[in-house]
Amino acid sequence: MSLAMVAHDLGTNAFKHGFLSVDGGRVNVGWTLDDRMLQLTWIEKGGPRVTEPKPLAMGPNCFMAKLNIA
Repeated sequence: MSLAMVAHDLGTNAFKHGFLSVDGGRVNVGWTLDDRMLQLTWIEKGGPRVTEPKPLAMGPNCFMAKLNIA
């Protein structure tokens, strides 16, 4: 899965449901590269309160499976 697809999915979800869906919301994105391993951090601030997640649609399931999160 390409990094562009991951960034697009995170940004789209943040715009629809997260920090970008309210005034004053923001994100801090960082990265490190260590021994050919890329580590990204995505921290949302100022967004709506977090609620219990709904079952994932096909896109996020594929995304998480590729990253061995599920």
